[in-house]
Amino acid sequence: MHGTVSERVANPSRISLPTSVLVHAWNYRRYVLANMPVKKQDIEELVYTMKKIQANFSNFSAWHQRSKIYPLLWETNTLDHAKSRKEGVSHHGA
Repeated sequence: MHGTVSERVANPSRISLPTSVLVHAWNYRRYVLANMPVKKQDIEELVYTMKKIQANFSNFSAWHQRSKIYPLLWETNTLDHAKSRKEGVSHHGA
């Protein structure tokens, strides 16, 4: 991870997660996202995790992050619960 903490908070998409085994990096990413002055849309984080899953289907950390995002999107009615569960990994509507 490069850049200062404030740069990373300003642009969490730049937090590079080069391998799927960096569980602590995903935890740090969640921390940064939660503490941003201007909150990032949850749907953007879903898109990011889906890209990571598509790049490496065995990326358990991305799957875990995805499992934390879907309930947030369902609660706010950003995504339809039944439809998104049916579409699963192939969800590209974000």
